[in-house]
Amino acid sequence: MAAAIACAASMPGAADAATTSGNVAGWVKNATKIGAASGNLSVDIAVHMSLRNSAGLKALVAEVSSPASKEYGHYLTKEEFGARFAPAASEVDAVKAMLEHAGMSNVQVGPHGVYVSATATVKQLRKTFGVSQDLYLYKGKTLRANREEATIPAALAGKIVY
Repeated sequence: MAAAIACAASMPGAADAATTSGNVAGWVKNATKIGAASGNLSVDIAVHMSLRNSAGLKALVAEVSSPASKEYGHYLTKEEFGARFAPAASEVDAVKAMLEHAGMSNVQVGPHGVYVSATATVKQLRKTFGVSQDLYLYKGKTLRANREEATIPAALAGKIVY
């Protein structure tokens, strides 16, 4: 299954693909495109995973933050957080496999699987996520970004935050 996910991600716009949201920097719409970033440029990335039971997490945060609550100040340990809210291991493994299949290096899973990081080239980002990775002039600085949202395998829709 991981190979199928990775292959779908390398074909942006495929029928079994989905588009994420929140991956375009707000400043891009006010920037001037000056060219394409070099495909060989190395970039560190992190794919952030959706947490399980996010509604329960929001409720817990409200409870531990409210002086009127019996749970006020009773914070979770790292282990308790992971047990209650960490993404499913199979979802994290699918993202890890997708990045590895794309040829990215230094692929690592963050604490409790809340993100998967990697080192990629701009060329790998373009192919894997279907994004432009262009250079823009903004407020006197040259910055690299994409103008469109990333494409991911449909099987990961809702599993990846950004």
